[in-house]
Amino acid sequence: MDNLEAAVGRFSEALSQMQKSLEAAAERAGTAVRKSDEGLHAANEEIARLKTLIAELEGKHEKLRAVTEKASIRINSATMKVRSLVEG
Repeated sequence: MDNLEAAVGRFSEALSQMQKSLEAAAERAGTAVRKSDEGLHAANEEIARLKTLIAELEGKHEKLRAVTEKASIRINSATMKVRSLVEG
């Protein structure tokens, strides 16, 4: 019986060690998942911020394009007037 009791003791100790290892692995996995979730949340916030910034920049671009077009029309008009005055 001593051999059987010793084997049961070793088995119990091995089982306990495996359980501790499993708990540690589960804790590490939980920490990794939380960090991943935090990173994903931060990335989503950054995407939302960048989308807002892009929309603002597109609006500014459209305004600048309109101003540039008006300036170009005025310059062309002024150039035609100067040419007509020079050419007589």
